[in-house]
Amino acid sequence: MQQRRLNGVCLLTEDFTDDPRNGVQSRILGLSKGLANKGITVNIVSDPISTRVRPSLSTNICLWETVKLPFDSGPLGFGLAAIYPVYRIFKEKKAEIVHGSWCGSTFGVALAKIRRKLEMPIIMTIDDLYTERRVDRAREAVTLPIYRKADKVAAMVADRVVAVSGRIASEMESLFNIRREKISVIRNGVDAHHFNPKNKNCDLLRDLNVEGGSTVLFVGHLTWRKGVDVLVRAARFVKDVEHEFKVLVVGTGPRNSEIEKLAVRCGVRSNFRFLGRVNSEVLRTLYATVDMFVLPSRYEGQPISILEAMASGAPVIVSKFSDVSEYVINGKTGLVVNLGDDRSLADAILKLIDDVDLGKKLAKEARKRIEYEFSWDTVCDKHIQIYENLL
Repeated sequence: MQQRRLNGVCLLTEDFTDDPRNGVQSRILGLSKGLANKGITVNIVSDPISTRVRPSLSTNICLWETVKLPFDSGPLGFGLAAIYPVYRIFKEKKAEIVHGSWCGSTFGVALAKIRRKLEMPIIMTIDDLYTERRVDRAREAVTLPIYRKADKVAAMVADRVVAVSGRIASEMESLFNIRREKISVIRNGVDAHHFNPKNKNCDLLRDLNVEGGSTVLFVGHLTWRKGVDVLVRAARFVKDVEHEFKVLVVGTGPRNSEIEKLAVRCGVRSNFRFLGRVNSEVLRTLYATVDMFVLPSRYEGQPISILEAMASGAPVIVSKFSDVSEYVINGKTGLVVNLGDDRSLADAILKLIDDVDLGKKLAKEARKRIEYEFSWDTVCDKHIQIYENLL
């Protein structure tokens, strides 16, 4: 039987933006632009309150808004609100595939498919799973069972599940009893033209009043799992040797105040700059300008921030979480330290401070690997293969 041609895709995401502030937003933007560049029409269904995008993003990217709800209904509310625009997209034959950015956004169309109100192949990408050991707030602990059930429904109904790492794929199998052959592992990508060593601009550091000494960059949500507290404690040991270093923290989160207080207790508050959220232009410049990037996470799916740093020419130091070895090879494309080990992290930071040539060598090899294995062009081709196999 002749395979149908893929003309359009319907992507579900609660917040779509061309100035991404987190990994999911970056992945959706990269995938959308990559598919559009290959001539595929991308229909984005998103929450109008959270969507921030230039009208001229791409002629092949179309925005479809859900109804404006009078309150923050969360990802499950968005998933239910997305049913009607998805119905319109398929009725008007603008797409052959619906692709949810994660379980919550896919839940509504999964229910509709169960009730035979919508007949279309469903793909769902999983960046992370709600598990008890990673809950940061009491509210999340309360909603955890609800999300767990919604996740399971969406995962069981989906025709294909895409996991961003092998560990996420294994967790899907054990938590939801999904057959392994239903799960594909497609890692995140990065725009190596967008994130580039040429973005280096030391004037930005002067504008931030960061002059003299080595600069360390952390980018991420300020939560327990991101391990920024490990970085703060490591800074104590670094300061014993190198007094003038600065740690730039980009991001916010529920532990923002707690982390700042920890820096005071550890006697390193003057070495930290908490920058909060920054726009994409500033972030690209920071990646390319600092002396190193550090992400001491306790758990990750596949953080895009590491790929962005590697593409930008920053030597990276990461903890030994999940599938980190699939993109950071210790001693070749970066340095890998023990999970939660502040002393080990401090030693790695001091190693890059003392050996500038090592940092340059690691950054050069990391950039090569990004260009070869993690381009959005490669990632999009893998998605297109899955889409077409389901038609």
